[in-house]
Amino acid sequence: MKAIFNLVDIEQNWIPDTEDGSMYIRPFIFATDDFVGIKPSDTFKFVVFCSPVSKYYQKPVRVYMQEEYIRAFPGGTGAVKAAGNYAATMMPLKTIREKGYDQMLWIDGVTHNRLQEIGTMNIFIQIDDTIITIPTDEGTILKGVTIGDGAIVAAGAVVTKSIPPACLAAGVPAKVIKENVEWE
Repeated sequence: MKAIFNLVDIEQNWIPDTEDGSMYIRPFIFATDDFVGIKPSDTFKFVVFCSPVSKYYQKPVRVYMQEEYIRAFPGGTGAVKAAGNYAATMMPLKTIREKGYDQMLWIDGVTHNRLQEIGTMNIFIQIDDTIITIPTDEGTILKGVTIGDGAIVAAGAVVTKSIPPACLAAGVPAKVIKENVEWE
């Protein structure tokens, strides 16, 4: 985290000063062994990439849901940010974009009846005053958060009442676990 904070401090003049802009920050590591083959690496390079960006989508996102393709299974790498996780999504994404859609709503690979994520974002469902975030306990999606009105709600939470601004909430039902949080 210190490396990210230091980089943002160094590059703060690149952070857009617009409502639609932000700084995209992506830390990653890759193997650097002098070896061609398959084995766990002994050496790594840590890099933090950052770039000013505008809104990811300039219009409402058209989403397609299907049961033919599966992005991740329990026991796999779906819950980690790995470049290989995107490989299984490329051909289905190309197919649905040819039909006029922007993204795929992925469902689970076992029962095909549970929502998981949309390729570029976590999702939540709102029914009346209840907000349901997608559980991450199967290890098939990244643990994420839903951010709104200065509050952060952990993945897997079920919100049945308003969460005050500047709070962290989690659980089923969601409870405020920290108040008056100053997000940096």
